[in-house]
Amino acid sequence: MTSPAHTPFNAINDLAARWIATLPNKATVFSPVGVWPVLAILADAATDDVKADLEEALCFKETRERDLSDAALRTLEFLDKNELLDAAVAVWVSKKLGVKEEWLGRLPEASRGLLTKTPRDKAVLDQWARAHTRDIFTSFPATIEKIDDMVLASAIALNMRWPKPFHLAEGGRLKTSMRGLDIIRTTEGITTVRIRGIKTQRSWGPSPSVDCFLVIGEPDAVAAEVLSRGHALVRKYGTLPTTYKEALEMSGPSLTRRVRENHRKADNEEPFISISTRGFKVEAKHDLLRNGVFGLERASSQASERSEHFPGITDSPLWVNGASQSALARFHSEGFSAAAITTFSGKGAARPRPGRALFLDINIDRPFGFLCIESESKVVAFAGWVTEEEFMDNEDDLKLNKRLKTEPDSEEDEETTDDE
Repeated sequence: MTSPAHTPFNAINDLAARWIATLPNKATVFSPVGVWPVLAILADAATDDVKADLEEALCFKETRERDLSDAALRTLEFLDKNELLDAAVAVWVSKKLGVKEEWLGRLPEASRGLLTKTPRDKAVLDQWARAHTRDIFTSFPATIEKIDDMVLASAIALNMRWPKPFHLAEGGRLKTSMRGLDIIRTTEGITTVRIRGIKTQRSWGPSPSVDCFLVIGEPDAVAAEVLSRGHALVRKYGTLPTTYKEALEMSGPSLTRRVRENHRKADNEEPFISISTRGFKVEAKHDLLRNGVFGLERASSQASERSEHFPGITDSPLWVNGASQSALARFHSEGFSAAAITTFSGKGAARPRPGRALFLDINIDRPFGFLCIESESKVVAFAGWVTEEEFMDNEDDLKLNKRLKTEPDSEEDEETTDDE
């Protein structure tokens, strides 16, 4: 099914590709890395048939060397070390379920809680959501029913800043300029634009960053098509630079290429790039039981004394009563923030010189996609699709704070877009 070289991060990106292919043509945001660990923890405790379904969804097969629960926890632990990300998992169980201590003991002690089936539960889950999404979620987004005997949840949050803020332009547009051969990639009908996040400094060296890729297709292309092809392009090339020769011939949606001979400032084979886009806020809730990608059909069928789905968790009948992910994302002038909570509930029973200058101008004026990629693992943390309804026009919404500059930061910034 998978090779030994197939890592959890590769598997998460495979799951992302399958999820993207099922997207409806409307605004959305989701986190593949939020779903994968929870599915893996469940699969580790499942019967052979349920486990096979979940392993297919996970795009990852357990071996003697690779335990599913261990892979899930190590994945979250790795991501949580990135200063821009928060990643966590937690479980709450009722006393009557009779959860096996061996299974519960595999989860971090701080992530285990008691489900009392009283109003206290909501306060506890709300506090957990706030703590692990940097207050992006102020309450736990899923409704926990009184009949639920177990809640297994993951949280993933991203809060990144741009190295240089976008400046506010007419019509609520956000504009910035940069240089390089590792920013724009094109293939037939697709343009991707990489916007780097700031790398933070740790005591032992720089922290991995997160790259936000904007994905633009042809005007009549649908979300699943554009994001699928954009995701494939980013997986293939990542942050590898193009050649200057390729940049001179580059063409794609929303891209204008201009060459100026004897320009007052030669590009030294680092094209001048200008980006004009729209800030946005998008949110979505996904019912994972209704999407076959996640392999939950058998796991969600009502268990009985003769049909246990998760004997690794409890000797009592247990099945998945609900599975959802709530996610939201905001792209503004100073950075990008996003969070997702995935919930499974179980029911029991130098000086410028003149010369050639290449200008690549990106002008995004229609629906587009985005991919947020953790720089070290190359895993998709968040992805989504934005339509005109999610564009932000209010100046206060577009800014993180009131101190934001609304003009380019320096003379050099202005020169990157000046072709006269």
